[in-house]
Amino acid sequence: MFGTGAIGFALIHELDQMGLRVRAVNRSGHADVHNGIEMIAGDASDRDFAAQAGKDATAVYQCLDPAYHQWACGCRKVEICAMRRWWRSC
Repeated sequence: MFGTGAIGFALIHELDQMGLRVRAVNRSGHADVHNGIEMIAGDASDRDFAAQAGKDATAVYQCLDPAYHQWACGCRKVEICAMRRWWRSC
């Protein structure tokens, strides 16, 4: 799970309730999730980091979103490119 905002958090909760193993990635490595969730800190736009974070995953969910003040600068393109880089590294 790349991103732990409102949508990522809800999906983390649902997957956990289904008994699935969840690895969540955000910039800080911290989120209000229970101890069974693996949290990783890092920058998803870094190709090597994204590849390592998604290693051995059976599914990857892109729930990233830049901060609101970054929307005007076209940063949504950055998150899309980050996920493309991860996908190509598989």
